Amino acid sequence: MCDSLRTALSTSIHSKVYCINLLRPYHTFLNSLLFYLIIHSTVILIASVTAYEGNKTLLDHSSSKGAIVSFTRSLALNLIEKGIRVNAVAPGPIWTPLIPASYGKKKVSSFGSNTPMKRLGQPFEIAPTYVYLALEDSNYVTGQVLHVNGGIMVSS
Repeated sequence: MCDSLRTALSTSIHSKVYCINLLRPYHTFLNSLLFYLIIHSTVILIASVTAYEGNKTLLDHSSSKGAIVSFTRSLALNLIEKGIRVNAVAPGPIWTPLIPASYGKKKVSSFGSNTPMKRLGQPFEIAPTYVYLALEDSNYVTGQVLHVNGGIMVSS
């Protein structure tokens, strides 16, 4: 096994990422939120463009976000009869404090340049997507993943 793959699959890091990205939202939903949802409630989960593209060094992140996509679709089918909608947003490269904390200066300076828009997105550019999914304007939308990613073409 090559060293980069061994590092990417490191058990302790892999477990933490899965816990944060998948297990915590799953258990939070099942153990608490489910009891408070009423008709016309909306659940919005966070996926990622890496769930669709993959990433050779972020195996844990991209696979856990892929699981969120499947969880979104399955949960939507399960809750639609109760009048509860479930959707997700799959951001592309968005500026967050994790970017400089996770990468060196060279990577940070070029992060997002692989998008057709050639830049990182800003949080204010993705926020309206969450607002749309929370509003009644999206009443006919469930089980969907909306992509805000600077023009990266993905298919479900």
